[in-house]
Amino acid sequence: MNKIEKIANNFNIKGKLIEIKELGGGNINRTYLLTFFNQGSIDRYIFQRINTTVFNEPHNLMQRIEQVTTHMKNKQTNGAQVLQVIKTNDNNTLHVINDNGSVEYWRVYEQIKDAISYNDMSEVPNGIKEEVAFKIGQAFGNFLKLVSDYPEDGLKDPIDNFHNTEYIYQEFLKDVKRDPVKRVASCQEEIDFVIQREKLYYLLNELHKKGLIPKRLNHNDTKINNVLICWETNCSSVIDLDTVMPGMLSDPADALRSLINEAGEEEKDLSLIDINFDILKSFVEGYASETHDVLNEVEIKNIANALHIISLELGMRFLNDYINGDVYFRINPKIENHNLQRAKVQFQLAKKIEQNKKIIEKIINSVYLKAKNQTKSKQYILDNKKSS
Repeated sequence: MNKIEKIANNFNIKGKLIEIKELGGGNINRTYLLTFFNQGSIDRYIFQRINTTVFNEPHNLMQRIEQVTTHMKNKQTNGAQVLQVIKTNDNNTLHVINDNGSVEYWRVYEQIKDAISYNDMSEVPNGIKEEVAFKIGQAFGNFLKLVSDYPEDGLKDPIDNFHNTEYIYQEFLKDVKRDPVKRVASCQEEIDFVIQREKLYYLLNELHKKGLIPKRLNHNDTKINNVLICWETNCSSVIDLDTVMPGMLSDPADALRSLINEAGEEEKDLSLIDINFDILKSFVEGYASETHDVLNEVEIKNIANALHIISLELGMRFLNDYINGDVYFRINPKIENHNLQRAKVQFQLAKKIEQNKKIIEKIINSVYLKAKNQTKSKQYILDNKKSS
C-alpha cells in the first residue's frame, strides 16, 4: 500500500481505489486525482497536500472554505455544483500525518462531475472561445453575488496582504536591495520597468481609504483553470477557494488577465503576447450579467485599472520569487529562469494594457450600462404585468 492509498483510507469515501494520478496544473499545492469504483459507478476525488509555506494555518484555511461553500450551497439557484469538502473518518476537514519529521496536511474534495477546464485560452477551440469567456465571467460573477452577504467570520486571512499591490511593491523593493541569491543584475531591466509604474500600486488602497471602493469577499485567484464548465447542464463551477478573503476588484481583473492573453502565462515568444478584445468583452458581459447590481460606479470605472495593476503585480511576484531563489511558485527545472520568463510575459501584457486602456474602459463601461438597462426594462415589464 503506497502513501496516497494510506491517506485515502482516512477519508469518508466508499468504494475501491482503482487509480491514482498526480495533477501538475497548480503552482502551490501538490494535487492528485483518485478514482474509486463504488457499487457499479465511478467516483473521483481531488486529494491535496496543502503547502504550509504558503498557507501556514491549514485549519483556519479549511474552516473558511467549509463555511463559504456551505453559504454558497444555501443560496445557489442556477444549478451549478458547489465545491464539496469530504470529511475524514473522524469528521475533520484535514488529515494530518508526520512523514519523517515533516507534518503534512491533506484534504479531499469531490470532483465536480461532467465538467472540463482549460489551462489557458490557447486550449479552447476557436469556435467557442467567446462562449467560454462569457461562462467564466458568469461563474465568477455568480460567486461574488452568492458571497455578497457572507458575514464577517473573524477568521485570519489565509495569506497576509494578498493582492495588496502597495505592500507587495514595498516588499519587492526590500528584496531587490537584499539581492539574496545575487540575481538582481540579471533582471535590472525588469526591475526598472516595475519601479517606473509605482504610482499605480497605491491607487486602489487610496480609493478604499476615501470610501469609494469597498472591500468585498473575493475569490482572489480567478484564473481560467479555476472554473469548471459543464456543457450538459450549461452551468459553470468555481473551484480552488484557498484565497477567498476580502479584496478590491481582484476577481474581474485577474480573470481578464488570465483570459485576454491567448498565448498563456508560459509563452517564451513575447511577440505573441496580445489582447483579444472579443474575449475581453465576452467575459465582461458574463461578469456584468451577475454583478451589475452589486458593484458600484467607481468599482466599474476602475476594472480596467485593476486589470493593469494585477498584471504588473503578478509579474512583480514572479520577478520577486526569481530574485529570492524560486522559493514560492513551483517551477519547471527544465525551463531556464522560469520565474523570470513568467514575469516578462506579465510585463508584456501590462504594456499592451497601457497602450489600449481607453478602449478597455469604453468596452467595460458600455457593457455594464447595457446590463443595467436590460434589468430596468425587465423590471418595468414585470411591474406593468403586476399592475394590469
